[in-house]
Amino acid sequence: MTTNNFDKVAPYYDQLARLIFSDSIKKAQLEFLDQIKPKSKVLILGGGTGWIIQELMAIEKDVEVFYVEKSSKMLEIARSRLNSEDLQKTHFIYNSIEDWNTEINFDIVICNFFLDVFSEVKLQQKIIPKLKYLLKSGGKLLVADFQNKKNLLWQKLLLWMMHVFFGKVSKLESKQLTNFGDVLGRAGFDLEIERDFHRSMIFSQVYGLKS
Repeated sequence: MTTNNFDKVAPYYDQLARLIFSDSIKKAQLEFLDQIKPKSKVLILGGGTGWIIQELMAIEKDVEVFYVEKSSKMLEIARSRLNSEDLQKTHFIYNSIEDWNTEINFDIVICNFFLDVFSEVKLQQKIIPKLKYLLKSGGKLLVADFQNKKNLLWQKLLLWMMHVFFGKVSKLESKQLTNFGDVLGRAGFDLEIERDFHRSMIFSQVYGLKS
């Protein structure tokens, strides 16, 4: 199996997330969807089972969504969720961000629980530069993910268990959690807004590109 592939957990991924984190993961991903304006081209990377498309369309119908996902099972579930109207405005792309190429520049790029699957070296050398290339001038990068902000033992243990579990079933590249803020800051992204969830173990952030 290829790395960072969530086919095996796709059918119960959302249920597993709710079991461990209640509704905190969902709240974090919904927090800054109001940043999306009419006529926006929105890129969603590693969006999982696709429920966020439904939520996005409920807030702002006049958008075009590009949904890039490496798991064919996740894509199947995401496509099955949408009504015919929303399907017409959504492009489902079965590919990895590393291999997918486009000339489109996006108003919004959403990376929810996506950056944490990569090693810090790969983030710095390949993933973050690709995000900068895809984001248009004045665009926004929306990121939700895990952190160990308070350095709590139970959070360290839970993060370690998650890396072990997904390392086995999904061939996760990352072996430990990266400080995404540092990596994004060095790459020229400017943190504009943030909020923490689940006793600060989960964050939601909005970035712009420094001028």
